[in-house]
Amino acid sequence: MAYHQKTTPINELPLFAFAEPEPEPEFAPLHQAPAAGKLAQDGQRLLAHMERQGAYGKDKAITGNELVARLGLGGTNMLRSVVGALRKDGHLICSSIAHGYYLSSGPQDIEDTISDSYMNRLADMAETCNRMINKARIVYGEPANKIMAVRVDRVEHRELPERYHD
Repeated sequence: MAYHQKTTPINELPLFAFAEPEPEPEFAPLHQAPAAGKLAQDGQRLLAHMERQGAYGKDKAITGNELVARLGLGGTNMLRSVVGALRKDGHLICSSIAHGYYLSSGPQDIEDTISDSYMNRLADMAETCNRMINKARIVYGEPANKIMAVRVDRVEHRELPERYHD
């Protein structure tokens, strides 16, 4: 039996669309973990531990392995899930490959974390998308101007909401 790959004309394929940023969500105070469940409980314990240890700023960072051991988490993947959930809930938890996890002591910590952790991943995802797009150009024979390209090259600076001002 021969394998037949169904192809969709390029003009019927969905394209990426970059929407306007969503309105700023209401963030929980630093000491409150996300909603309910085990992830929330682990988040509450993580925040409490970091605050007790005074882990404010990169120089007071706690390694991921130490946090996993102290909090009895299932491993570094679980720690990343907990930190990710807390960040999505608005908690200013920073990280550095060389130092570990820490609570933000100022805007530079946030910029460093975004630059170190997120921009590299975004650039990698953009490269993957562009390679797929280039392959689609070859497979479907579309001219270069008919298929989008993905570009990640900057972080915008915006004013923090008033509730975060001193």
